Amino acid sequence: RTQATYAVNADFTLMEGLHLIGNVSYRTYLREKMTRQANMTYSQQPNVFEKATTVFFQNRLKEIRTTEEYWVYDLYATYQKTFGEFHHLNVLAGLNHETGKYQNVEGNVKDLPTMSLNDLALGTGARGVKGGQYEYALLGYFGRLSYDYAGKYLAEVNMRYDGTSRFPAGDRWGFFPSFSAAWRISEEPFMESSKSWLNNLKLRASWGQLGNQDALNDYYPWMNTYNLNAKYPFGGQLTPGYYQGSYHLETISWERSTTWGVGLDFTLFGGLTGSLDYYNRKTTGIIMNVSAPAEFALGA
Repeated sequence: RTQATYAVNADFTLMEGLHLIGNVSYRTYLREKMTRQANMTYSQQPNVFEKATTVFFQNRLKEIRTTEEYWVYDLYATYQKTFGEFHHLNVLAGLNHETGKYQNVEGNVKDLPTMSLNDLALGTGARGVKGGQYEYALLGYFGRLSYDYAGKYLAEVNMRYDGTSRFPAGDRWGFFPSFSAAWRISEEPFMESSKSWLNNLKLRASWGQLGNQDALNDYYPWMNTYNLNAKYPFGGQLTPGYYQGSYHLETISWERSTTWGVGLDFTLFGGLTGSLDYYNRKTTGIIMNVSAPAEFALGA
């Protein structure tokens, strides 16, 4: 098993307060596995020897090779500016692009002439080959605008606009905004008399949405698939064919979680800190396997 990660980062100052930042990372994963099974001779009575040939004691060689590649590209700009004495502005905008690829190859053969030479070419029995692969891509645009006045009144707006190849062309994109605001009550003049014991008191409120595409391990959850190992009788003999084994919704799209909440942060006596939070989260468009009756004949 071999795994490696490479990354390159760059930060350019375009002008005072304005930075352009780029990140590229690459991760590769390689896993090779060999399994060797052999017949076993055993005896249940004196001088009578038998050979075990069950599934665990077959003369069999199996080799598996799995490879994965994952690229991440980030490019974004940040801008910070203070206007006058009390107005502070932070802006961030950029894009994110990710690609992934997976491939698996497996070969096996039975009845090898020796245990000392393990090579798929030496088997004289039944042979088998399996494989699988998938690839996907994600493109997202994101931005954030935050403002505070004298550290007393704070507000922030975030957005993401994401598209994924895991959903059909007409349902790939989702827009996910969020908003938050806070009020540091302890900084108000009418709280001056409590400064000796109440060092910080902040009231918070927020609302936001997030998208999820990873609820299933299936990388093409909208696509109906077909099995190729069917055989049908034609002309007095079995003819290879295929059949539909599952049924998926072609309009499947992002799972969306909406959360709103309020909170209170406080610091007492110069070191005792705490928070109180209330929130509500609701997820819609949940991606999941739904059981179907046997008469449907196409699985969940």
